[in-house]
Amino acid sequence: MNNRTFGYIYHVDCVHSRNYQRKSLIEAGCEIIYEEKNMFQSIELNKCINELNNGDKLITLRVNKLFSNRKMMLDWLIELTKRNITIISVADALTLSSEKNSSTLRLCLALKKLHEQRKKKHKLKTCRPCRLTEQQTTFIYQSLQRKEASLTELAQRYQVSRTTLYTALKRFKMESGK
Repeated sequence: MNNRTFGYIYHVDCVHSRNYQRKSLIEAGCEIIYEEKNMFQSIELNKCINELNNGDKLITLRVNKLFSNRKMMLDWLIELTKRNITIISVADALTLSSEKNSSTLRLCLALKKLHEQRKKKHKLKTCRPCRLTEQQTTFIYQSLQRKEASLTELAQRYQVSRTTLYTALKRFKMESGK
């Protein structure tokens, strides 16, 4: 089977932009062109990717417009280059090929690893501990009344923010009528 050249036109509302994409893909030698009809959907892209075989080329105006987020883009670039599919970005003058640029594949893998590390670090930073129980809230209220500990000390002890303590105490006062 001969290697084929596929083109993909991502959705834009402007007719001139779609025509420019189509013209660029035809000039780049695309035999089959898939055009996305709806924004926020990748129906035509999925059809195009399913049609790609070993040695085929996928040409688009911009690689970053193919996928909705960076992680998805890296996953697909890695997958397609492992399948020996060449990806060409006309506007970026970029060619991703497992034959020519194994360094490109290594770069994509490194970027994916970096993305996962940043995501994990962000998740650890923003993850909140469980809410305070009624028993804990009662103890905190009583400790503050007796001035045994400050709000900051109690927040550190229970690993919650001062705002969380304020909210819990406000709810406690409303429910208990104090």
